[in-house]
This record gives sequence, C-alpha cells and structure tokens, in this order.
Amino acid sequence: MTNSAFFVFTFGFLGFFTNTITAQLDTKNENLYKTFDSIVGEEVSGLYNGVQYNNEFIVLEEKHQFFGANEFIKGYVQYDGQNYYDISLKYDLLNDHVIVSPKNASGSLTFRLINSKVNRFVINDRLFVNTTKNNLDSTENIGFCEVLLSKDIFSLYKKYIKKGSEKSKNSKVFFEFNLKESYYLNYGDNFLPVNTRSELILIFPDRKNVIKDYFKSYRNLLKSDHDTFLELLLKRLYEINESNTI
Repeated sequence: MTNSAFFVFTFGFLGFFTNTITAQLDTKNENLYKTFDSIVGEEVSGLYNGVQYNNEFIVLEEKHQFFGANEFIKGYVQYDGQNYYDISLKYDLLNDHVIVSPKNASGSLTFRLINSKVNRFVINDRLFVNTTKNNLDSTENIGFCEVLLSKDIFSLYKKYIKKGSEKSKNSKVFFEFNLKESYYLNYGDNFLPVNTRSELILIFPDRKNVIKDYFKSYRNLLKSDHDTFLELLLKRLYEINESNTI
C-alpha cells in the first residue's frame, strides 16, 4: 500500500471530517467479492475489492440514474480507512452506490463499493459522507449525502435520489430517471429533515420569528437556490446562538 493513504485529505471551505464506525457487511453478496491485484496492482487493490457492477438500464435523453454525468469522473474516495485519489467514479442515485472503474482495466469492468466501507467521497468537486455511519440510532437509512454546511453544533446535508419509470419507444423499452432532493440537519445527535419552514421551527422553536421572517424576506431565493437559502438561514441561526453564548 502506498504512503498516499496516510496523507490528510482537506477541503478548505468544507473542513469537515466525520468520525466513522465500521458497520456489518452485507453477507448476501460475499460470494461475489473478488480482489483484482493482477489488473490494478497491489497499491490500489483494496479499492477494487467489491461487487462487480452491471447497469442493465437503457435510458432516454440522458435521463440516467447517476449524479452529474453518465460517464466516469475523476474523484476521491476514502474506502475501508484508506484514501484514494484520482479515481474514476460514478454515484448511482437509484441504488445509493459508489461505482469505480480500475485504471488499467477495460471500460466494461466496474465495481460497486461496499457501502459500509465508504466513509466519504468527492465527485464533481462535491463532498459526500456516509451518514449511516453516524446515524446508527435512527431507523431511517439516509445513506450518502452531500455536505452543504458544517458548524460545531450542526451540519447541513443534501440527499439526492433518482426514481425510475419505464417508457416504450419504437417497440423498445427504455427508462427515465428523475431527481428528487431533500435536506437533513445533523443536530443533537439526530438527523432531522429540514425541507420546510415548519420542520425548521420544530428544531429551533425559540427562533420561530427569525425563521418566519427569513422565509418571508427571501422567498425568491428559496425558489431559485434552495441550497444557498438553507445555508444562509442556518448560518444566521448559528450566529444568533453564538452571540447568546458569549
């Protein structure tokens, strides 16, 4: 294993690293786990110790199930405690899986990483973390989420999901996948939905007036850029909390 696994991976504005807990592997696919040292070399063989992946869907008009693009994108992944850089990645939003392609293999050889071993990854300059590792007390499996904001008392996450529908054209069957987005706040050791004004007020009841005024004043921003809207609101709530604790 190369020394690159011991370098600290940092992103200046994010500055966010979650503590991880090893979860139990999904044993039903254990017979499919294979190591391909002869293809990728010993230095990265641990990354390709997953389940071989095949995408069976034929899509219309690029409405695929992946994050960003249907093609592999160079990125970073922390897998089984090791850091891997300049890796060809896809993020499957239908199944919530990270897909990798070995550097020296044919394009048809791809692997699905074992979710419980994926701590975090970066694709399209977006940082995703495995919230399930930090949400073990919850009955909801949120899975991988993008980090939008990280403060010492809470963190804001964005969850991407794609749902498929079957279509027919010229006597052939195709699929279309449409994107759904939702937001969660990691606050007080809980992952709480923050998609609406009422959900935010339930979390911060003593800031009810601040939240209501913000929704009223920035309704256009809410419609045009929900990410920035929530980030700015939560930064404001954080600033109020900090000023009251001085």
